[in-house]
Amino acid sequence: MSRIFGTNIYNDLIILDSTKYIFERIKSENWYLELSSDKKFENDKTLYENEKYIILIDGVILNLKTMLSKYKCNNIKSLAEKMYITNDETFFNEFRGNFSGFFHDKKKNISLIFTNHFGDKTIFYNKIKNNIIFATRIDDIIHFMKNEKMKYSLDKAGIYSLLTYGYMYNDITPFKEIKKLLPGSYIKIENKKIEIKKYYNFTKEQTNEETEEEIIDNIEKKFLDAVYLQINKNDEYNYDNVAPLSAGLDSRMTNYVIKKIKNEPILNITYSETMEDDFKVPMEISSELKNHWLFKNLDNGLSLNFIDESIEFTDGIIYYMWPSQLYDFIKLINTENIGIIHTGVIGDVVIGTFYKDLKNKEYKLGNGAFSTTLIKKLEKYVNQVNYNNYEEGMIYNRACNGAILGYSMTFQEFTEAMSPFMNVDFFDYCISLPIKYRYNHYIYYKWVNKYHPDAAKYPHNGISMNDKKLLKISYKGRMYSLKSILDILKNKYRNSYNKKYGMNPIDYWYQNNIELKNKLDTYYLENIKLVKDEEIKDDMINLYERGNTKEKIQVISVLILIKKYFKE
Repeated sequence: MSRIFGTNIYNDLIILDSTKYIFERIKSENWYLELSSDKKFENDKTLYENEKYIILIDGVILNLKTMLSKYKCNNIKSLAEKMYITNDETFFNEFRGNFSGFFHDKKKNISLIFTNHFGDKTIFYNKIKNNIIFATRIDDIIHFMKNEKMKYSLDKAGIYSLLTYGYMYNDITPFKEIKKLLPGSYIKIENKKIEIKKYYNFTKEQTNEETEEEIIDNIEKKFLDAVYLQINKNDEYNYDNVAPLSAGLDSRMTNYVIKKIKNEPILNITYSETMEDDFKVPMEISSELKNHWLFKNLDNGLSLNFIDESIEFTDGIIYYMWPSQLYDFIKLINTENIGIIHTGVIGDVVIGTFYKDLKNKEYKLGNGAFSTTLIKKLEKYVNQVNYNNYEEGMIYNRACNGAILGYSMTFQEFTEAMSPFMNVDFFDYCISLPIKYRYNHYIYYKWVNKYHPDAAKYPHNGISMNDKKLLKISYKGRMYSLKSILDILKNKYRNSYNKKYGMNPIDYWYQNNIELKNKLDTYYLENIKLVKDEEIKDDMINLYERGNTKEKIQVISVLILIKKYFKE
C-alpha cells in the first residue's frame, strides 16, 4: 500500500493520519506533505527537502537505473533535482512506470503536482481559491476536509456517471469540490495561480511507414523490452512475479513473453465462473507454461457480498463489482513478497483499436458506458469534452477511467500492478501505426502467429487465431476467418440459452442465488432513503426496479458512496 497527501492549507493542530503506514512527513513553507507506504519498492520513492527543493515521488519507476546512469546520480532524490534542472517542469515525462508526485522549487516559488502517463497512480485535488489539497485517494481529502470543518457536496455529474458509465467521465468525481488529474497531466502553482497542464497525449499521427514485417518485428522487440522492465524491477527487489491469466489474448501474451524472458515458474491467478472458457483456457495455458496456477471461482456471485468493503479501494468512483471481485481473491493471498503484478490491461486496444469500423468518427457522450438509460441526465449535468476522435475519447474514459482504475486502485492497496501494453514507448509505437494494421486485430494476430504460435493454439474469448488464412470473411462489417465466425455464432447461441455462460453471469447469479438477491435488494431498500435529491432518487428507483443486474449493481454503487460520505 502506498499513497501521498499534500496541502498548503492546514491547521497546526490537525494533520492527516488516516493511513496505516507513514513513510515520511514534511511540514515546510506552508506545505504539509505525507508519503504513506509499506516500504515496498522503497528506493523508487522519496519525500525529501533541502535548501532548494521539496521532492515527493511515489510509485515504481521502471527505468530508474537507466535514468540514474544517464544523469550520473546515486539516488532518486538527486536524480529528480538533476532532471528538473535539465528538463524544467516536465522532467517526470522521462519516467516509465506507475508514479505520481510533487516538486517545489523554493527559489522560483513554483510547485508541480503530477501523475503518470496513464493516470493509474491517481491524483485527486480540491482547489480552494489560490490553495489546494491533493492526494492519491479521495478519502484522504475528505478526511482532511472533515477535520478542517470544510464542506463537501454531491456532484450530480459524478452520480449520473456511475449510473451510466459505471465509472467517472473525464476528470469528474462524485464530489463537486474534488477533481481527478487526467492522465499525462500536472498542476502548476506559480504566484498563487493554479494551472492544469498536459505533458503527454494519447493521440498520435499515424505516420509509420514501415513494412508489415518490420512492424511485426518491432512489436515483438518493444513488447519484450516492456515486459523486461517489469521483470527486472521485481528482480531488483527480489520480489515474486505474479500474472493474471484469463481466456483473453492480452494476459496470455504477457505470460508467454514472461516465460520467454524468465524461463522459470511464476504464479498465474485466475477468477471466473467454473468450467467456462476463463477457467478452462488459463488452466491449459498455465500447465503448458509450467507455471503455478491459483484459481478462485466466482460461482454464485459470492464476491458481490463485499458491498461496503469495495469503497475502501476505489472511493466510489468505480462500480463496485470490479473491486469486490478482486478483493475477494487477493485478500486470500499472502502479498508480502509479491512485486509488480503483470497484467494485460488494455492490450486489445493498443495493438488493436476501439474502432468498430475504419471511419475516424467522433466520440459521443455515452460511448463505452455500461448503461445508456440515463445518458440524457448525464448530458444535463456534465461538461462534455470535445475529443479529437472516437478512439481518444474511449482511451481516456473506457480505458483509463474504467478498465485501468477498476483494477489498479484495488491492486495498489496490496502491491503494484502494471501492464506492458501501457508502457509508453510501446503504446506510442502501436498508436502511430496506420489504423488498417490495428483494426480487427490484424497485426496483433500476425505478431502472435509469427513469434508466439503456441499462444495461438487457444481461442481468445471464443475466437480462433490459429488459421493461416486469417481475416477473409465479412461478418457484421468486420473480417474473420471461417472458424472464428463459427466460434462467435456458437458462443452467441450459448449465451442466448444459457444465462450461466461467461466469466461474470451476473443475471444468472441474481436470479438463482436467492441469498445474494435478497442481500442486494435489502441493501437497496435500506439505503435508497439516504438519497436526498429527489431527481436522483427517482432515477435510481426506476433503474434498479426495471433494469438488468448490471444496472442494479450501478445503483448499489451509488448507495455505497452516499452511505459512507453523505449519511446524516
